[in-house]
Amino acid sequence: MFSASFELVMKHGFDKVRVDEIARKARVSPATIYNYFGTKEELYQQTFNNWIDSKLREYEVVLNSKIPFNEKIKDLMNHEIKNIRILTDLGQEHPESVHYFLHNLEGKFESFM
Repeated sequence: MFSASFELVMKHGFDKVRVDEIARKARVSPATIYNYFGTKEELYQQTFNNWIDSKLREYEVVLNSKIPFNEKIKDLMNHEIKNIRILTDLGQEHPESVHYFLHNLEGKFESFM
């Protein structure tokens, strides 16, 4: 569900995506989404929490790898460049969507560091 939600919101923006569209793309019923998440807003927040968590796992893989430190820094910077592009595109196309994303971002990265 998270990948379907993320893809549709990135493409169309939060306000224009309906739960039934997400459900259709995720191959579940809209009732399943409402039963699990309660609201579209909560699904959206959990979608971005999932995205953030996946990025942090990618960073951990790099940090725990046996590659030299300068290569780790280079890899982490490349990951960040991709993530910044995604967020910049989201902000330019759908500024209303960025609010939901930023809600928990700071706390997650702070505890990761």
